[in-house]
Amino acid sequence: MNDTGCARRNRKQCERFREVSEFVRARERVFSRQGTIVATWREHEGRRLGPCYRLAWREQGRQRSLYLGCSPWIAEKVRELLAALQKESGEARVLRQLEADAGALLRWSKELLKNELGRLGLSLKGFEVRGGRLAEKPFTGT
Repeated sequence: MNDTGCARRNRKQCERFREVSEFVRARERVFSRQGTIVATWREHEGRRLGPCYRLAWREQGRQRSLYLGCSPWIAEKVRELLAALQKESGEARVLRQLEADAGALLRWSKELLKNELGRLGLSLKGFEVRGGRLAEKPFTGT
C-alpha cells in the first residue's frame, strides 16, 4: 500500500485510485497504446471551478472517458500508471522510426555512390561494385 503513497492520503482518494487502476489494468491492451489525463474547468454561478481530471481514450472509434475527480494526486498516479504501460510501445515506436530513418539514409547514400561510380564507368549491384577495371594492367613490380 505504501508504494502508491496511500499512507499519506485519505481513504476516499486511495479507494478511487484503486478503482481506476483496476479499470486501467483490466484494459491493459488499450491503455498500453493510448490514453491521457485531461484537466477541465467549469463555470458555476460565475465562479471558475477546477481543475477536474478525466482519463480519455478511444475505443472502437469512439472517444471514451472516465472521471477521476479533482484530486491532482489521483491524476498524477494514473498518469504514472499510463506512462509505465505505454513505455514499451513508445520505445517500439521510436525504434521503428529509427529503422525507417536508417533505411532512408542508406537508400540516399547508395544513390550518391551509384552516381559517383557511374562517372567512373562502374555500377552498383546490391552492395557490390561491378564494372571495368580502373587500371589498364596490373602492376608487376618491374
